[in-house]
Amino acid sequence: MTELAPFSPVDPPFLDDPYPVYRAYRQAGAVHRSTFGDWYVFAYAEGQAVLHQPPFVRDMLNAVPPERIQAPPERHAAWEEFNRKAMLFRDPPDHTRLRALVNRAFTSRMAEGLRARIQSITGELLDTAEARGVIDLIADLGQPLPLLVIAELLGVPGEDRALLKRWSGEIFRAIDIVAPEEEDAVKTRASTATEEFGAYLRAQIAERRRAPREDLLSALVSIEEQGERLSEDELVHMCILLLNAGHETATNLIGNGALALMRHPEQLALLRREPGLLAGAVDELLRYDSPIQMVGCWTSADAQLGGVSLPGGTFVIVLTGSANRDPAVFRDPDRLDITRAERRSLSFGHGPHYCLGAPLARVEGQVALGALLRRFPHLEPLDERPTWTGSPVFRGLRSLRLRV
Repeated sequence: MTELAPFSPVDPPFLDDPYPVYRAYRQAGAVHRSTFGDWYVFAYAEGQAVLHQPPFVRDMLNAVPPERIQAPPERHAAWEEFNRKAMLFRDPPDHTRLRALVNRAFTSRMAEGLRARIQSITGELLDTAEARGVIDLIADLGQPLPLLVIAELLGVPGEDRALLKRWSGEIFRAIDIVAPEEEDAVKTRASTATEEFGAYLRAQIAERRRAPREDLLSALVSIEEQGERLSEDELVHMCILLLNAGHETATNLIGNGALALMRHPEQLALLRREPGLLAGAVDELLRYDSPIQMVGCWTSADAQLGGVSLPGGTFVIVLTGSANRDPAVFRDPDRLDITRAERRSLSFGHGPHYCLGAPLARVEGQVALGALLRRFPHLEPLDERPTWTGSPVFRGLRSLRLRV
């Protein structure tokens, strides 16, 4: 394996365009150590293996001896509890039970049934933005659309949605953290947001128990399978997870996808000529510039991966953005091709933790991008270099101003 400097996920050139960096490391080997001491997986096959099977796990408590785990300070306690107990961070059998229960309420049919409402919200948002002559695709559509959809789906009143956005931003920042010097402040804010969000949700749950409504929160309160139900803590953690995961991915899909199409005018023209390609185009856009670039796991026992020996208790991060550009799986992987036959990207994960909200994100991406193409035949970015959020985990744009 060719020797390279330890991988740094926070270098500004990497955050602006990670794909040349991925390529260099992937060509040198499937697995590399980072400047922070953990291990990163660059190749598709090894990444898929980590996401799919033991000895790789999501719950640190299933990998690290208790004596090695420090109790968090009180100011981080609420965040750390969410980080341990939410479905995203659980392993079987707990994850299997939670997933089986939630699958009954959060289905592909449900997501497809929302298409007309998503189209209506998209139209309203674009009407407002178009009247100004310039659209910021992120602020005017990418951020509000999925937040409005998931909040409406859960039954959150309109006047409370700004609170959800603030809480979600603080919680996501803690999931996103890489630099150790930021950890204390970011986790403290995330813990406060988790406490406030949890108190709000407990009040909403109590209301649904008294008077159920036609919304997802009422469905989650009522679902039962083989005598099992979600506890109140599980309901709270599930709603926080659904809200966060339910809008961040779609926001970045819409922004990254639109930018990629404008940077590839021949693909944009093809999609305009053949709108029936839209569903496949969204899958390719997810592969080409994935909204989620990294997924972390732990080794529950000693493991071999890509020629590297990893002792039990090692933190391993799958670079889904790199795996999606692996030439061993995708022909000419750095080329955007909306007719591409290979649709095996890891953008929504793989295996038992495959993203629960993937169908909804796809519908939102299809509706939003389809509306842009229909309404605005001369889309072009106003800024020569759009600015990225600077997140190594959730790749997305701060803004994308378009002349319409």
